[in-house]
Amino acid sequence: MFKIFKLAAIAAAATGLLLGGIQPANAAPAANLTYAQFTATDGYKDLSAASTASGEFISNQTGLRMSVTNTMTDGENVAPLGNVLVEATKTKMKMTVSAEDVSFSAWVVDGFAYYSQSQYISNSGGNVPSTLFSRISGSKDKLVQSSEISSDVGLTAPDKLFSNGSDSTLNKSLNPYAELMSMFQFSEVTKTVDAENPEAATYEFDMSLSFLGQVSVIHEKVEFNGDYTNKITITTQSGTAQVSNVIDFEIDNEIVVDVPDISMVITESTVKKVTKQIAAEGKLYPQATSIVKKATTLAKAGKTAIAQKHLMSAATALKLKFTKITNGVKLTTKFQSVSGSVCITAVKGKTSTKHC
Repeated sequence: MFKIFKLAAIAAAATGLLLGGIQPANAAPAANLTYAQFTATDGYKDLSAASTASGEFISNQTGLRMSVTNTMTDGENVAPLGNVLVEATKTKMKMTVSAEDVSFSAWVVDGFAYYSQSQYISNSGGNVPSTLFSRISGSKDKLVQSSEISSDVGLTAPDKLFSNGSDSTLNKSLNPYAELMSMFQFSEVTKTVDAENPEAATYEFDMSLSFLGQVSVIHEKVEFNGDYTNKITITTQSGTAQVSNVIDFEIDNEIVVDVPDISMVITESTVKKVTKQIAAEGKLYPQATSIVKKATTLAKAGKTAIAQKHLMSAATALKLKFTKITNGVKLTTKFQSVSGSVCITAVKGKTSTKHC
C-alpha cells in the first residue's frame, strides 16, 4: 500500500502546485543558480505571475478535475506506477487511486472523509484490527466516516482546491522547505509561447542536487492554456532511473461528483471504541487459556468431565477476578477506559472461549 499512499500524496502535492504557485517537486539537469538567485530572475517572476493569475481564475470556478500519472523508466524498461484522479466541487470531492492491481476511492463531503471498510483498515497502518467491522452490528456495506481528513492519502477540504492565497510565489509555497531548497542548484526559467494561441505558454526549469557523489536531476515543465495551469510534467532522473509525474488539470463547472449513500455510516468514534474493546479482550485471552489449562487438570484429577465448577476453581486458584455466568466464568478488563470481556464456558465436557 505504500506506493498507493505516495501516489495520493502526489495528488496532494499537485494541489499545492495548483493553489500555491509553481513548486519544484524533485530534481533536473545541472544548473548553477542558488534558490535566492532563481527566485530573483525575470523568468521566475513571470512564472509566478502566471501562477497567481491561474489561482485567481480557478478560485472563481466551481468544478475541477485533476489527474496524476506516474511512470518509472530504467533503460528500456517502462513501469507504470499508478494513477490518481481527483474530481471536486467546492463541497464534494472524490479521489480514485489505481496502482499495483489495487484500486480504491475515497470521498470528502462537508469536512468528513469517507472510506470503504477495507480501505479504512489499509489506511490505518495496522492500528485497526482486521476483525473490527465484523464486530459492529449492522455494518455490512457501510462506509466509514473519518473525523479527520487523512493527510496519509492526500485528501483535503474540497473548497481549498479552489482557494486563492494572497501570495502564490514559489518562495511562499516552499517556505517550509527553505533549508532543503538551499541545497539545490537551479537553472533559468525558459518560456515558450504557443504560436497558434499567444495567450498559452510553457515554462521550464531544472533543479539538481548532489548527495554522496550522486546527482539527482529534476526537470519541471508547466503549461498554461491562457486561463490556468492545465498541465505540469515533473521528470526526476537519478542514475539510470527516471520517474515521470504528469499532472493534468481541467476546469469543469458542470462536473457531478459521484458520492455513495452516506446517510448511514460507521463513525470513527465507533471504530475507536470497538478497537479499544478488542485490545482489552486481547489482554484477557492468555488468562483464559490459563484457566482452561488449570480446569482441565482439576477435572482429570477428579476423573470427571470439565465443567463450570472446574473453571471457577481454576480462576480462584490463579487469583483472577471473574464473574459467574451460565456454564462458566467471565473475565473483564479495560483498555484506555473502554471495557472488554472474555467468557469461558464448559458444556458437556467441552470448553469455549470467546469475547462476550
